[in-house]
Amino acid sequence: MGSGFENLILFGLLSLMLLIGTLLRAKVKLFQDYLVPASIIGGLIGFAIVSTGWLKIGEWQITSSSFNWFLFHAFNISYISLLLTRPRGNQENTSKEVVRGGMWQTLIWTISLPAQALIGGAVIWLYNLATGNSLSEFIGMIVTHGYTQGPGQAYAFGTLWEKGGIADCATVGVIYAALGFLSAAIVGVPVARWFVRKGLNANKTGASITKEFLTGIMDEKSTATNGRETTHASTIDTLAFHVALVGIVYLITYAELSWIEAHIKPFFDQYKWLKGFGATLSMPMFFIHGLIVAWLLRTLLLKLGAGRLMDPVVQTRITGASVDYLLTATLMSIHIVVLKQYVIPIFLVAFSVTLFALALNLWFGRRTNYGPERVLCQFGCCCGSTATGLLLLRIIDPDFSTPATLELAFFNVGILVTCAPILYFFAPAFYTFTGMEILMIYGAITVIGIAAMFALKLVGQKQWYRRPYLRTSPVGWYGPSLPRAARPRLIGLKRKWLCSQTNARLSPARKYLLWTRENPQPKPFASVKEKFSPSARWKNSARSPPGIGARKSIWRKACSSPAS
Repeated sequence: MGSGFENLILFGLLSLMLLIGTLLRAKVKLFQDYLVPASIIGGLIGFAIVSTGWLKIGEWQITSSSFNWFLFHAFNISYISLLLTRPRGNQENTSKEVVRGGMWQTLIWTISLPAQALIGGAVIWLYNLATGNSLSEFIGMIVTHGYTQGPGQAYAFGTLWEKGGIADCATVGVIYAALGFLSAAIVGVPVARWFVRKGLNANKTGASITKEFLTGIMDEKSTATNGRETTHASTIDTLAFHVALVGIVYLITYAELSWIEAHIKPFFDQYKWLKGFGATLSMPMFFIHGLIVAWLLRTLLLKLGAGRLMDPVVQTRITGASVDYLLTATLMSIHIVVLKQYVIPIFLVAFSVTLFALALNLWFGRRTNYGPERVLCQFGCCCGSTATGLLLLRIIDPDFSTPATLELAFFNVGILVTCAPILYFFAPAFYTFTGMEILMIYGAITVIGIAAMFALKLVGQKQWYRRPYLRTSPVGWYGPSLPRAARPRLIGLKRKWLCSQTNARLSPARKYLLWTRENPQPKPFASVKEKFSPSARWKNSARSPPGIGARKSIWRKACSSPAS
């Protein structure tokens, strides 16, 4: 076609899919119930259209590979714009609870990153063992970059692995990223609503979902703004100024990376254990260098007193727009042939990793303050992105009154430190390591992350349970959780023992001993015949702990009586 129209036509197609996704989100209740973003809806429709092979413009055949360039650059722009965003006033809070919560979220993600790779590799190994296939375990290990990092990183690392001889890694990584976003919506939304229904969230008064939030279309009377004007329109438009900052970073990064790739990278490629770091000096790792240049430019503007020209809301809008186009391009870049070839192992890996991410967050989330809020944030980050975590958080905390949002700012910086060995050394040259080396390295990082959770005292007692009367008997047979006001009114129990033992962690043997003290046992039967006679059934029933009906009855009596 020529004249540079190809890129603009692809941009137009992505824009059309985004518009269709927005209209469907506003009209289809199913998409509203699971909060599926317009970019995902439009991307799936675009994937179906591109996969048919009918999309032609003149002699130009538009295929899934046509969108790879857009996927790469949209991802880089989103990262650069994110680092150019000047922190807002409320994001500079360094209170103790925010720091602890940020450390909690950082370590959960740090545990998830290597663990997901090990789980993905194990699933592929078991699949090969069961079916007799010989798929590379790296096809499963790339899931961690698709889930915990997103389509851009999955494509970047997958491209490096393909150069090392692992076929289809980039495409499979992008597929994992798409499935990660879908998993976050399909699993995360019901979990969020369960938290609200049980009243476990901290923001109980404001946990309501507005019509605008569901449909994605703002009301005419909405007062929301897209930022403030930092430059006068007679000189340069504010949006053009912020886009220009992104363009400057892009130009400097490309020039710097081209020089480094030609003069410095060959030195690191000579050594196996430095080859991963050398890979970070190549063009697929453009986003890492863009982060550094963007941070330096932002710091320079702040030192020169020009920080007021950078509006965080406007810059966030650029990031958000880049991510929307990125997600749509991700789905439309999936090769249907590759998907058909790996469909079963891909879904097995995705299911296993999603289940692990949910179990990990729920187990640690029950043992920390603001557990539901932190669970949703990190489940979204472990399956999609920070934006996905914020989307799930908004269901139970619509006005972001809890510290969870501030903790995410700490988290985005913390993971660059805790996961530096993986991101900068091991992952880029992953294919050069043996299976035992990968198991030892990634297993060690996982264990260290879990140990750090306990060492920093980020794991406490359980904060919430399902239903009190299903977990408690008069003598603590089914565990703690009776309200303190109801404990003195329980019938047939000693007040002193109840107050001291209800919340104690008792062994089954101790629980049975305490129950027998409150329930004297009948005399032994004279014979086997007497023991199994119909007349002895009532006597046998007295030997068992109280059933659910008895517990419910005791609970109602205790709660209905006024506290003494």
